[in-house]
Amino acid sequence: MRWLRVIFGFSIISLIFVFESNSYANIYTVKSGDSLIGISKKLGFKPYQIKRLNPHTKWLKIRPGEKIKIPSTKKAHQKPLKEISYKNIYTVKPGDSLIKISKKLKIKPTLIKKYNPKIHWLKIRPGNKIKIPPMNNAVVKVKREEKQHSKDIYVVRKNDSLIKIAKKLNVSIEEIKKLNPDIDWSKIRPNNEIKLPQTSQKTVLNKQIEAAVKQNVATTQEKAKKKSILQQNNPLSCKKLEAALIKKNRSLKPGTIGDGYYIVKRGDTLSSIAGRFGLTLKRLMELNPNKSRFIKPGDLIVIPGELTQKIMLSKKENLYIPPRFLVYSTPYKIRRGDTLYKVAKRFNTKVYVIKMLNNLGGNTLIAGRYIFVPNKNMVNKSRLELEYSLLRERRKALIHYAERFLGRPYRFGGDSLLHGIDCSAFVQKIYERFIRKRLPRTAEEQYKTVGVFVPLSRIQVGDLLFFHTLNYARVTHVGIYIGNNRFIHAAGRRSGIKISRLTRYYLKRLVAVKRVFRINNKYAYLRHRPG
Repeated sequence: MRWLRVIFGFSIISLIFVFESNSYANIYTVKSGDSLIGISKKLGFKPYQIKRLNPHTKWLKIRPGEKIKIPSTKKAHQKPLKEISYKNIYTVKPGDSLIKISKKLKIKPTLIKKYNPKIHWLKIRPGNKIKIPPMNNAVVKVKREEKQHSKDIYVVRKNDSLIKIAKKLNVSIEEIKKLNPDIDWSKIRPNNEIKLPQTSQKTVLNKQIEAAVKQNVATTQEKAKKKSILQQNNPLSCKKLEAALIKKNRSLKPGTIGDGYYIVKRGDTLSSIAGRFGLTLKRLMELNPNKSRFIKPGDLIVIPGELTQKIMLSKKENLYIPPRFLVYSTPYKIRRGDTLYKVAKRFNTKVYVIKMLNNLGGNTLIAGRYIFVPNKNMVNKSRLELEYSLLRERRKALIHYAERFLGRPYRFGGDSLLHGIDCSAFVQKIYERFIRKRLPRTAEEQYKTVGVFVPLSRIQVGDLLFFHTLNYARVTHVGIYIGNNRFIHAAGRRSGIKISRLTRYYLKRLVAVKRVFRINNKYAYLRHRPG
């Protein structure tokens, strides 16, 4: 009996060994990046099935080249064969999702989902392979085109209705309804087919041909107009200018102004360039017909040659006049015996306009030098616009100069911008630089003799504000308005020169607002009734 038990045991062990040896027919060699879960997904088995056949393998330390036993079931043969035999496979890239893949391949997401039922679309990773349906959008397009170009069928498009289709095809609504009695026109959708009368397709084609001919005629006329405008305003176009500059080996630095061109710098837009050079946006677009609204640093923009020559001359003469003022002006070479009064009379302008335009300090003119004078045949409206814009620039320059001395000390009776100054002396020193006339020394005298009264509602940058802060006089303090309800003044010993707001304290003590910068400076110094 004992021997029989031993023989029976050996036979069972041998049967188990045979069964195990037959349970796997394939051997898989490990590749780089493989893991137990990766292999199980790749071959279509569960991890515990592979673990049973490979009890001695350490799955956390597997290396490329190791051999692993794989069960020989139907799944093992079928799944790899399916993947290999399948033609259209897409490998997932970083940042991909179902919707992005569908847009990229132009296939509906539902179709991709049908061909990949086991994929969890929220957990896809780069490197995963996805089956793609053999149906391409190109086939669909061809089919649609075939349907569309067939004689008596129209394929409904997005936002189409019975009235729109009738107008588009130049067919009566009743004819379409007779040919399509089964269609509910309130429920038509894209890709629905509609029967049409035989003549409709011919009319559509004729319309399309007529429209194409009209477009071609319009484009040729526009091109001819643009060419004529360019030839009138500038002898060179953008491309010719660029070619000429490359030949001369000039370095196209952003921000440079040359003869008939400007190189775009960072932060520039077409509207800002037009404003800087005193041109309208329409005029600039006419000069640059090939340029779009989006420009980049380094782009070349065509500008009227006359204007660029004026800019270059002003820089040569160390005048540095803003280009928008040069649009309204012409260069004039000073002759012997010329004075500002004679030049102003010759060009029908005023002395202070010439002085402001050229930023002249005194009244002397040097023979042989160039100055800029307003155009002789200028309209009164544009003449006033030039004068107002010059005054605006002058006021801004005055404020910028005044702000340079913020934080300087206050000293009663002092007249030094660096070591100590009081409110009236501060106003006197600032204005002396810009109007070339010395204002009175005290705030009360300035209030009585300087400028013209202005209501608070019409206050502008550069106007003087007079306050009653002490009881010994009507006006005891003065400041310069800088905009946004603020003014700059020499406040006192604690704060020195600073910017303050027109708060309740100052509004209660405000006596008057006076304007020194006006169109005609003759009326800036008026003797008027005492305050």
